[in-house]
Amino acid sequence: MLMGLTLLVFFYLSVSKRRESRLHQLLEQLASGEILNRALLLDANVQNHALSKPLLRFLDNMLRREARLQELTKQDFLTTFKTQNGSQSFVTQKLAMRHSPFDAVSVRINNLRIINDIYGFHHGDNCIKEVANRLAAIPGSGIRMDSGDLLWLSETTINASESEALVDSLSLPVMSAGSTIAIDLVLGIVNCPAQADGCEALFRRAWLTLEQACQSRCRFNHYCASLDKTYLRRLLIIAELESVFNGRDSEFSLFYQPKMNLATGQVEAAEALIRWHNPVLGNVFPDEFIPLAEQTGLLSKISYWVVSQAVRDLLVFRERDVPISVSINVSADDITDPRLLEHAVHLLQVNGLPASQLSFELTESQLLENPDQAIIHLTEFRKHGFRLAIDDFGTGYSSLAYLKRLPVDELKIDKSICNATGYTTG
Repeated sequence: MLMGLTLLVFFYLSVSKRRESRLHQLLEQLASGEILNRALLLDANVQNHALSKPLLRFLDNMLRREARLQELTKQDFLTTFKTQNGSQSFVTQKLAMRHSPFDAVSVRINNLRIINDIYGFHHGDNCIKEVANRLAAIPGSGIRMDSGDLLWLSETTINASESEALVDSLSLPVMSAGSTIAIDLVLGIVNCPAQADGCEALFRRAWLTLEQACQSRCRFNHYCASLDKTYLRRLLIIAELESVFNGRDSEFSLFYQPKMNLATGQVEAAEALIRWHNPVLGNVFPDEFIPLAEQTGLLSKISYWVVSQAVRDLLVFRERDVPISVSINVSADDITDPRLLEHAVHLLQVNGLPASQLSFELTESQLLENPDQAIIHLTEFRKHGFRLAIDDFGTGYSSLAYLKRLPVDELKIDKSICNATGYTTG
């Protein structure tokens, strides 16, 4: 009998130990952030534990909240449109079941960044919401894209005259908290299913069409097949550009455009112009790869390379007794990057070159993106002895009062101003 009681106690303790061990395992799994399957708590080793019922209630509540969060991710809270991720099955189904053609209209507020800077993000959100409300008056369905653009799946097709009328109606000024805000809209239009018969193709071509409208400064743009070739080339340029900074920067080179002093007839300076010859793509011009470098975060690496190569070339000019300075084109992000300034100062110091032999140029439109910050950072460059220039002056419509505040040495007048006044740039 004593032996039987001993075995019973041993059995109870072993079961209790297994129960505690299994419960501990489940609690560790829960603490790590994993979503437990409710059935696990019905395990024979756990269900009779005193904590099983509270854990079941907790898990039920957690699963309900998780389901609610999943639903919220499918709808944009600002516009009440579907989100891009939450609309994929809907779009796929619509494309598969639709028998008559319809147009997908992508919409971007081109001046949203300026609106946010001047009026504040609350007013920018109000502009997005109002444009969404205007779209909702048209039969169809709306999607808020991951990029922030809007996509409207119309019930019908839209011809050129209707596109003009649509952009006019969507571009009306927005009243926001007593302010009247002018909005600059661009549209991209893709015909479905002829030009996009799948969800991925629709999203990609809607974005490409909108990007093309922005680059060509059109109010609206209809998709054409050549945009896909452009897209594939952009991907290839980005891939090759990333490879350049893995030991292949010899593909870059600097060419110099001389600047002559008309009074003396002497060449006193030169502008450094980057060129890229790639074994796969051939010659790729800056107006094609520089915007992509900016979008992918590679532009700063290009700027560092240009500064380094320009200093090496200045040493060659000194050896050959060619007394010229070199100017470098930089972006607004470069100017606000203290590391680039430190890099330039260090290179000149170790090579015994004066800062006056290196100047930096940026466009007027870049300055106007954040003028107060631009002045602060440009002043730092001037403190170190660098010369500064504004390129394409006259395209940004900055005031003369603002111009007086800029610590710059040189203005390069845009050719459009010369043409308007009757002068020529040669």
